[in-house]
Amino acid sequence: QVVSLAKKRYYAAILTHLSRFWTLPDTVDWDESLEAVVVLWIRRDGAVIRREFEKRSPSPPFNRFVEQTLDKAGAMPPFPAELPEDTLELGIRFRPHELL
Repeated sequence: QVVSLAKKRYYAAILTHLSRFWTLPDTVDWDESLEAVVVLWIRRDGAVIRREFEKRSPSPPFNRFVEQTLDKAGAMPPFPAELPEDTLELGIRFRPHELL
């Protein structure tokens, strides 16, 4: 149960980190139904060792902004001590005005 709570907190920390970089241009009227899902493989120190789209949105510009956000964000926060894993695989949903 402690590990599960630590994973939830860590996931929230990743969303907070990524949200600092997730801004879409206001000059485009983004369809609210757009969604892209990216899977990240993260090492204990926060390094992203692999990433790939599990689902691309139908909008190439939106997908490019997802990639740019991940590029700008760089490494993720390091794991909390409560997590025993050496790596984690996490999926992040990018929507025009939120990350899940």
